[in-house]
Amino acid sequence: MPETNFLRKGSVMRVHRDESGFTLVELMVVVLILGILVAIGLPAFLGARSRAADRSAQAKLRNALVTEKVYYAGQQTFTEDPLTLAGLESSLQWVQADTPASVGPAFVHAPTLDQVYLSGMSQTGTCFYLRDAPDAGQTGFGASATCGPAPVQSYLTTW
Repeated sequence: MPETNFLRKGSVMRVHRDESGFTLVELMVVVLILGILVAIGLPAFLGARSRAADRSAQAKLRNALVTEKVYYAGQQTFTEDPLTLAGLESSLQWVQADTPASVGPAFVHAPTLDQVYLSGMSQTGTCFYLRDAPDAGQTGFGASATCGPAPVQSYLTTW
């Protein structure tokens, strides 16, 4: 019970109470506002995180394509050799295969001397693909929720 002070002034008695703290209603309003802010902000944060993971995988593939083009400029052919590619670009992990199987490495497949397929898996599980055929003047981009062989993917013009 709050402390009550009685003061007498003339014939009227006044009651003074020390009011400190918050009422239950005020606390519930604050909790409600915080809940609304979390409900709005959390999905936006999680969406940004998955988009960042996808962009990271795409950036790695673009760097891998630049590495392949550097090799192609000197040799007039593409290579699938992970050691050769690692010598040119050591920041990427290289794997010789046409189907992405794990997050992180750049998978490289060169079925002919004048075209190359690069693929990689994002942390979200989405697979991204790049196809380059410099003699035909074509660079294609693809993405798939189910990872498969790079040569059979549908290639668009951009991601």
